[in-house]
Amino acid sequence: MLQWAFYALVVAALISLSGWLIEQALRRRQLPTRWAWVAAMSLTVLLAYLSLPVSIAPRAPQPRLLRESWTAIQRVAPLGLPPLPFASVAAARHTGTARGNALRFDTLLIDSWFGLSGLLALSLALCGARVSWSRRRWPLRLVESHCVGVARNVGPAVVGLRYPTIVIPRWVLDRPAAEQQLILAHEASHLTARDP
Repeated sequence: MLQWAFYALVVAALISLSGWLIEQALRRRQLPTRWAWVAAMSLTVLLAYLSLPVSIAPRAPQPRLLRESWTAIQRVAPLGLPPLPFASVAAARHTGTARGNALRFDTLLIDSWFGLSGLLALSLALCGARVSWSRRRWPLRLVESHCVGVARNVGPAVVGLRYPTIVIPRWVLDRPAAEQQLILAHEASHLTARDP
């Protein structure tokens, strides 16, 4: 398990370096950079997930060594001992508690990782659904030549991935025109950069 964690860290570092280089190239061309990082993070998680079963797969006992040991035992104690398949089960039972505890800890760690990752994905989905639902209820208003959603306690921000729009809280409408222009210019820069 420790080797897998080290492998995942090294791969994540290399992918992060690649993501940073791609970000720099995209910035020079004045293109959005967020998707480079989304791809880098997704690739990191995917490679870690795909390499996990290999690192936790139980190692099969060496059949030749087991067979030779069993033959030696039968020569020393020529009793009516059970056949070899039972011996491999017995050997597996007596591999020691340390390895059994390590496997239990690894299983607990992996189950916890999957559980927490699932909770994180669920919370992101619920937050996205809540924002989408709230967005439909925000009244639209023209402020400083921008069509914005006016919310009670959300914003100022840009929301939405496919169709991003500016949302401002009600208090912005009470501010002087210069402050409104500054706030909307900032949010408009997010729209221009396609960076909600």
